Amino acid sequence: MKTQQMRQKVYFLFLALVLIPQNSFSQIAGSNSNVEMSFRDKNDLRDALRPVPKEAVFKMDGYYLWDPSVIKVGHTYHLFASRWPASTGMNGWKRSHIIRATLPNQLNNDVKKQRSQQLHVLANDMKLQFCRDNLGHEFPVLWEGYNEPLDGGKQKVFGYTPNYLKVSSLINNDESVENKTISTRLIAVEELSIFGEMLGSSLPLNSSG
Repeated sequence: MKTQQMRQKVYFLFLALVLIPQNSFSQIAGSNSNVEMSFRDKNDLRDALRPVPKEAVFKMDGYYLWDPSVIKVGHTYHLFASRWPASTGMNGWKRSHIIRATLPNQLNNDVKKQRSQQLHVLANDMKLQFCRDNLGHEFPVLWEGYNEPLDGGKQKVFGYTPNYLKVSSLINNDESVENKTISTRLIAVEELSIFGEMLGSSLPLNSSG
C-alpha cells in the first residue's frame, strides 16, 4: 500500500511540474516566504519534452499502458510495460499487470551477414574512390615514428594528411621524418595507404624536429 501511495505522489508531482503554468508556481512562491524557486521564468523539464512520433508509439486497443522499457537479450529486443483495462479509468493502475512484447519479423543471421558484407564492400569502394580523387594533389603530411625496413638501405615511413589519408613514402635508413610536417604529392594508391613523394624539408610552423 505504501508503495502504491508513493507512486501516486510521484505521478502527480510529475504532472504538476510539466502541466501547471509557470506563473502559477510563481504566485505560490510569492505568497509563501518559505518557498524558494530555482527557476522562476522557465520550466526546463517541460521545455525538454517533445511530441512523440505517431509511428513510435506502442499501444493496445482497450488498455492503458505505463512505463514501457526495452531490453536486449541475445538477438531479441523485449519491451516490458504495465497494462490495465481502459474501462477501469486511471485508478485501474492499482490492479495492473506486466506484459512483454518482442519485435516480430527480425532478420535472420544469414541476411544480416550478407548485408554486412555488402556494406563493407561499399565502404571500401568509396574509400578507394576518395583516394583516387586525391592523386596528384599536394598535402602537408605529418609523419609518424613507425617505419618498415626495406632492402637497399631504405625504409618505408607513414603519415597522415589533414583529411586523414594515410600516406607512405621511402627515405634512407639514416634519415628521420618523425613528427615532421612535409609537403607531399600523392602518386599512387597502395593496399593500405597512398604512396607519396616528399617535395621538401619540414614546414617550419608544424615541425618539431
